[in-house]
Amino acid sequence: MPSAAADGFSSVEQVREAEARLLRDRRLANELLDLMDATFTAHDNALRLAATQACRSLFATWAAAGEMRIGPRGEETQGELASDVAFEAAAAAGDSVESRRAQALKAYREWLEEKYKRFVSLLCEQLCNSDALPALRLLALDSLMLLAAAEVRYARPGRGLYHAALGATSGALAQLLGRVVSSGSSLPATVLHRFRDAHAQKLDVAYYLMRHVKCLAKPNSEKAASSPARAERLLELMMLVTPPASDVAPAEAQFLVSPRDDAGSEPEQWSTTARSLLQRQRHQKEFCDAWRALLKLPLPGRAYRRVLITLPEGILPYVPKPLRFCDLLSDGYSRGGLEALLSLKGLFVLMHKHNLEYPQFYRQLYTLVRPSALCGAYRERFALELDLFLSSSGLPAYVSAAFAKRLGRLALGVPPNGAALACGIVYNLLLRQQPVRLLVHKAADGGVAAFPIGADSFVEDEDDPRLTGALDSCLWEIDTLRHHYCPTVSSIAKMFAKPFSQTTRKVELQPLAALSADSLMKVELNRRLKRA
Repeated sequence: MPSAAADGFSSVEQVREAEARLLRDRRLANELLDLMDATFTAHDNALRLAATQACRSLFATWAAAGEMRIGPRGEETQGELASDVAFEAAAAAGDSVESRRAQALKAYREWLEEKYKRFVSLLCEQLCNSDALPALRLLALDSLMLLAAAEVRYARPGRGLYHAALGATSGALAQLLGRVVSSGSSLPATVLHRFRDAHAQKLDVAYYLMRHVKCLAKPNSEKAASSPARAERLLELMMLVTPPASDVAPAEAQFLVSPRDDAGSEPEQWSTTARSLLQRQRHQKEFCDAWRALLKLPLPGRAYRRVLITLPEGILPYVPKPLRFCDLLSDGYSRGGLEALLSLKGLFVLMHKHNLEYPQFYRQLYTLVRPSALCGAYRERFALELDLFLSSSGLPAYVSAAFAKRLGRLALGVPPNGAALACGIVYNLLLRQQPVRLLVHKAADGGVAAFPIGADSFVEDEDDPRLTGALDSCLWEIDTLRHHYCPTVSSIAKMFAKPFSQTTRKVELQPLAALSADSLMKVELNRRLKRA
């Protein structure tokens, strides 16, 4: 429970004075309890900020001075403080002054270590407290990372930096990540951005963050493994990391604690751990292992869709064997609907850059061309990717014709913003695929009268492009759209009447994808008419 003295600090100056007294005199150690209580219970936010800064500074200073152990307690670090041997010898000397003094100092050190653990735990609690102010949560994050840096510096006194301390399960970084993963709510965007921009860009932090995620994705209990919130938190952490695309030069390397800070050591004097963190291959292997461990968890729908969006540019370029993620993308594509739409680009990357054979790709893509794809929330993404997929010079004419006919037919029934987008995709398709332009010429020659709906050879309900009969039809739909009630749609449809040439520019789809009913109305209301 917080002590009554937590409210005894009435100004930041008093906090600073208490910090100075604690550094001067060990006998006032109990004032540390008041400072820690003020960190989390003071009513004034300025006091809470000052108390947090004072506590983290005190612990870092005591660790540097050898007053307390900090960092992992493995075999490598056990008993490495310079005064350990003297303490043990003095304590065993019997009931002497030196013995009693050594025992007192040992108890004092153990007490400090206990308070350090409590302080780390309270910082983690404040970081994940959804009721805390953003400034306090940011301070908690930065304080935990500062303490993690102190563990790297002082885990092995006299033996240089120890970056592996970041991988210890008892360390500040591990405690931070474990608390975030077990939290039921996500960290706010400001905290995640700070973590990504100020800390996760560091080579050592990124590497050990991925290692912790891999371990946390394999919980001891089935209950934890099946928690959707746990999977989402792990995903948020992995989204903070981008492995280096190539080996990092020592002069450009960023560390939480740079080896250059360790008495100005040169790269050849760096520890084996520090030098290995410059290697692209090591980061990418850990990145791949962490993602594969994470993706074994049952992801909720929102998290699954986020992974599908991230894969093409955020994961596949940084893993040694991208084809390992083929099953995830194939499963999303076979689900249909939004998941299939979001799987498109990832599959295309695997086909185009990694020789994935996927014979049914265009057939399944054809089934996705629906009104919801032209008018839904991801319409811009779908339009740009569909335009990319249909740009292949090796695409059979019957496939291109089937897509052109389906898009044209949909344009007749969807709202104007969807119709304009469909016309733009068809125009770009015909611009690239010269054999398919015949469909426009047929429509221009005969128009609707030549192909009344009942006699059109195009089978609208067929999902196999080979069986649609699109090549035997014509784009009379475009001819009809020239008379559309929306001038924007009409003007795009009229572009098909002009001859295609090598200088003809394609239609930019992003502005069309951004159109809405309101924006179309504003365009027409602001249009300056030459005649009414």
